[in-house]
Amino acid sequence: MKVLCKVLDCFSKIFSPLINHLSKLQLLLFVILLNKGVMAQPSQPQLPQYSLGVLGGPNLTHATFGNRETQKHFRPGVRPGYTVGGFAKLPMKDRFSFIAEATFSQKTRTTNFNENWNNKTVFKMVGGNMALRKSFPIKLKKNTPMNIFFGAGPSIEYLLNAKGRMKVTPGGVWAYDVIFNGTPDSDFRHDYWNGVNRWLFGLDLRAGGDAPLLRNQRVYVELRFTWGQTYLGGKNSSSYMEIVGFEDDLKYNLKTLNLVAYYAFDFDMKRSRMGKSTKDKEIRRRR
Repeated sequence: MKVLCKVLDCFSKIFSPLINHLSKLQLLLFVILLNKGVMAQPSQPQLPQYSLGVLGGPNLTHATFGNRETQKHFRPGVRPGYTVGGFAKLPMKDRFSFIAEATFSQKTRTTNFNENWNNKTVFKMVGGNMALRKSFPIKLKKNTPMNIFFGAGPSIEYLLNAKGRMKVTPGGVWAYDVIFNGTPDSDFRHDYWNGVNRWLFGLDLRAGGDAPLLRNQRVYVELRFTWGQTYLGGKNSSSYMEIVGFEDDLKYNLKTLNLVAYYAFDFDMKRSRMGKSTKDKEIRRRR
């Protein structure tokens, strides 16, 4: 976990300026490329007409603070979670495809401060993701059509709720619930977050592969990195808990590494429109 945390930190420092610049243009470029792909006539054999299915898998999340000194002070770690959902995939020209997903996910942030404090916050989110993917055929097994693919696209998530666990060594452990835009009181089981962004935008970078499982059914495996762009907290945001020594800073975004498995059902729209007599002729022709 420590090694992965260092890798994500280095990756963030090196590429963050470039990614932040590209994120401002990603939606416009995504719409332009999508429109070009949909309107153009296919020049190469297409992938299956369209696919519907379910997805799920584990994730690892790391928080990146907006200030370098704050990053050093809170020393965020990497924590596991999960994602489940459904998706639809549509074909485009030249082995491109468009995929749209609706998901529910659990992500976890952890920070370490004041030498002996550990704060773990668990987020429950719903989200929507879109991506353009480019597929390349490969031959690993005879008579088994397989593909590898690469893709990118926007991600949007909405923070439903959050809860956490505070640990002080020595001292004790206690759980708390996050209260959004509430009036702070003396209840140490509540962490009051005011002025936070519950809509979180990011950029997905994807790579994976697929292979047939049964007739008109395929399995996809994808490694996805979600580069969070929206800070959870703004300039006037606050986190308050009635405990001496408690500290927090909400100006951070989330970087998430996902391993996602898809189970897809493929449908051929052109073939489904064919009448029974047309299908019989096609079968006789193949014989």
